[in-house]
Amino acid sequence: MRRPSHRTRPLALLCLFLLGATPAAAPQGEASAEKIPADMLAEALSTIEAYYWRPEEVDRAELFVSGVQRLEVLGDDVLVTGPDGAGRVRVRAGEEEATFESRGIESMAALRSRFGEAVDFVRRHHRASPDDPVGKDAEIELLRGVLRPLDRHCRVIDARRITDFQARYHGTLSGIGARIGREGEDIVVRQPYPGTPSERAGLQPGDVLTHVDGVSTTQMSVDEAVDRIRGVEGTLVVLTVRRPGEDGPRVFPVRREQVRVPSLESRLLEPGIGYVRIDHFSKQSSAEFTEHVAALEKPAGEPSPLRGLVLDLRGNTGGSLVHASLIVQHLVSSGTIVSTQGPDGGPVQGLVHRIAARPGDDLPPIPVVVLVDHRTASGSEIVAGALKFLGRALVVGEETFGKGTVQKVFKFREDVELKITVARYLVADGIWIDQVGVVPDVAVAVARGGGDGLSIPDRLPVYAPKEPGRLGAGWEPTTGAPNDAPSLRVLTAAPEGAKEGFDPELDLAVRVIRAAPAEADRAKLIEVARPLVEAARAEGAKRIAALAAPSGARWGEDPGDWSDRSPATVTRQREALVRPPPPDVRTTLAVDGGRLTAGGKAKLRLAVVNGGRVALPRLRARLRSDLRALDGLDFTFGDVPPGGTMERSLEVEVPSRLPAQVDSVRVYLVADGRLLGGPTETRIAVDGAAWPRFALRWAAERAEVEGRVLLTLPVEVRNDGEGPSGRVVVRLDNPPIPGVELTRGRVEVASLAPGQVESVRLEMALSVGAAAGPLRIRLVVDDRDFGASTRHSFDLDPARSSPPGPWRAPPRIELATDSSGALSGGGTFRLTGEARDDTGVVRVLASRGGDRVFAATPKGGSAPSLPFSTEVPIEGGANAISVEAVDAEGLRSFRRVQVLGSGVREGEDDAAREDPGAD
Repeated sequence: MRRPSHRTRPLALLCLFLLGATPAAAPQGEASAEKIPADMLAEALSTIEAYYWRPEEVDRAELFVSGVQRLEVLGDDVLVTGPDGAGRVRVRAGEEEATFESRGIESMAALRSRFGEAVDFVRRHHRASPDDPVGKDAEIELLRGVLRPLDRHCRVIDARRITDFQARYHGTLSGIGARIGREGEDIVVRQPYPGTPSERAGLQPGDVLTHVDGVSTTQMSVDEAVDRIRGVEGTLVVLTVRRPGEDGPRVFPVRREQVRVPSLESRLLEPGIGYVRIDHFSKQSSAEFTEHVAALEKPAGEPSPLRGLVLDLRGNTGGSLVHASLIVQHLVSSGTIVSTQGPDGGPVQGLVHRIAARPGDDLPPIPVVVLVDHRTASGSEIVAGALKFLGRALVVGEETFGKGTVQKVFKFREDVELKITVARYLVADGIWIDQVGVVPDVAVAVARGGGDGLSIPDRLPVYAPKEPGRLGAGWEPTTGAPNDAPSLRVLTAAPEGAKEGFDPELDLAVRVIRAAPAEADRAKLIEVARPLVEAARAEGAKRIAALAAPSGARWGEDPGDWSDRSPATVTRQREALVRPPPPDVRTTLAVDGGRLTAGGKAKLRLAVVNGGRVALPRLRARLRSDLRALDGLDFTFGDVPPGGTMERSLEVEVPSRLPAQVDSVRVYLVADGRLLGGPTETRIAVDGAAWPRFALRWAAERAEVEGRVLLTLPVEVRNDGEGPSGRVVVRLDNPPIPGVELTRGRVEVASLAPGQVESVRLEMALSVGAAAGPLRIRLVVDDRDFGASTRHSFDLDPARSSPPGPWRAPPRIELATDSSGALSGGGTFRLTGEARDDTGVVRVLASRGGDRVFAATPKGGSAPSLPFSTEVPIEGGANAISVEAVDAEGLRSFRRVQVLGSGVREGEDDAAREDPGAD
């Protein structure tokens, strides 16, 4: 295969990334990303062809469909449907429509040509409006779609994420050295880092950031605020804050510096036992680790050697492969820490092929316990895996995320990079943890009680997963010893009155280190942990029995086995799921009153009849459903004797914003910690709520104060809907504009009854230059509980006041299928309705699960009424179908209906739902 001109360079010049499990993961390399020439799409396709680690699985037809589909984000008048049975994709832009073939694309060059035709068509006929998404680049959006079918770790990185990646990787940035976050509607200073400009200036945790360089943070995202605070080293940024308990604002001029972004924190848990938490792995992490350990060994300036160390990797989503490995090198002196392999199983040019431990100035062989959870991913899995499989440390917690691939970043423009999967990595002993993770030596979970149920976190599958496809070159994850199942298990519960700080993993780690000899490897630590785990299990069993007592269940001294996500357990669960429900065990799920009502309460009753000849010990039932109010509910029965019948009940609160629908509820039975078989299914109807609908009118009041123009917008909001609203927010949705300060850009009002009117006042201040021309205003009324929304965009003349205008109401959407949530079927669903508006409806859009499936525009561009009818493809399970209507004044309204498709979606399980890196 021909390699493109941007061939990988030696390691010292590479930017090797090992993508973590979340979008915030850090880059993994030694230098900047490789530069790619001009034509991004052509070069991207060449890069995929040359470097993607599973070339045999690249489906050019799928890339084309996914890429073109992404063009819909450019505006309302772009619609992509298909492919149909013949592989044709229809693209509509403006008033024109074209058909493109997705099949028969024999090369990446042909794919590039086909993309060019589609993009050229959209560019020629798409009619951009002021309310279309701002700054959407057709080629970049196309790239996002092209990468989607490859794997979830391949992605486009924009300018913002490039900055974040570089800061996390290098461990430094030019800024003030503070962590910024959001609390409610405020942007606050969470932590000024020690020794940084923010600390020296006097900023404190909890300070509310109101302005950055005079620009109001109202309606700013945290990312926007951070972008404004960062800047060129040596320059000033002026921050205005509101400090709790003080009347007036404080102003802090802060000079930007190159500041370190901490990746570690540490403390002594007790004399001799250190605790180090690693947030991510940057180029600074190894040096920070050395500094923190040295500080732990001299807590008061006097030498006090550590006799044990807890390394907390929970929530650590990754970072630099090389620098994660350096942490391991502080703790082990021999063995392979990590290796990489390309599609053929051999080395990949320019990538680190093998990183080995080496003798050096390491910590003495003191006991080490590593804490992990299901968000421990990527670089942190390399650390946990190496310390476990090289026999150095005891691993405690949950199975880790399970990411075993390597990504490389290619630079396309200064503000665009592509991350492509190019290899897999193996942790110590050649173990591939992809989709499996590092299985802890001691699995720990916390049971919780609520109502009459007992919830045990066994993460049962939602559906029987489909068979996994090829993972690349015929490889399969390593699931045998020593990564098959935990050696020990602890199922416990918080003691009565325990605070939020209850941390059984950390508590067990400290107990193990206390009991361990001065020099202890993993094998010794497992033996030391065994009696401690038994004691913790016994104590946990008592607490769990107390939690189960309100249900009348006798849980016994030992809670028995419980399910986790280790390979052995997942295999057992999958085998059980393909079996039918136990024929001798009958379950009946019913709702008092026969139906659920949106916004109300309901009592669920589950009866179990054991018609078999053997008892069902420690029987539990778990509900799984797309209806969140029912999903994950647990019923606790205890021991059910042969011929016995038991009934349990739970009261649930039904969300208020549900449309009329029918939901599938699946009941899984677990006895003695083992899944008995596939689920039984019950369908439960929901009476939907009457939704609010908001009309509004506004005026403008102009004043000049101290050289600035002050604009006040009195806004009236009226509920024209059939039901009361939830919490209503009236806000200006304008992006930050130089010279325009939203001094009061958001107001929240109480619930509005049908017909009720509420008045609010929004305010902005403009510099003289900003007040010279018209302003594009986006006024939004949102119901935070229902999701109902009215959006109005208009041009405001800041040179004069404006009297109150007429009431403006969004289009009214009437769905003939409004009560058809009760319908179910497969294939397609007929969506029928009408949008009406006195000013004229200009467009109706329909989407299923975020995918636009229908768009209609009346002849002449506008009409008082626009009927619509279309076939919507549906999948198994719940299908959320939304309809959006736009009128001639730019007001938008939304309606939603839910349809239950026959069967279930394949391949979903709890791991997919909890995946921190799922797109």
